[in-house]
Amino acid sequence: MESWQVPPVYAAVFGSVARGEMTEDSDLDLLLIRPDGADDDRWETQVDELAVEVARWTGNDTRPLEFTEAELAGRAYDEAVLHDVARGGLTVAGSRAWLTGHLRKRKG
Repeated sequence: MESWQVPPVYAAVFGSVARGEMTEDSDLDLLLIRPDGADDDRWETQVDELAVEVARWTGNDTRPLEFTEAELAGRAYDEAVLHDVARGGLTVAGSRAWLTGHLRKRKG
């Protein structure tokens, strides 16, 4: 992901993969936080290419869950899946502290 033209602000693998419970029928769940103002077409191309490559490497479907920074700021506190990622996800890009900091903020 470091070679991406539009790198994610944060990325993590979560779910059965992160728990060490992946089977041949499992989906590979990936959280991607896109920087605000990023080129939508370039971002989508990168995500699509990643999903194809990971599926090719693992033989499992890849399920990217995507948020922009603004979406994260507005919804993070109430999104259970984000709390799951913060507790047990495997960070691939960015900082877990950055994510957990956003989860503590309640928009008011």
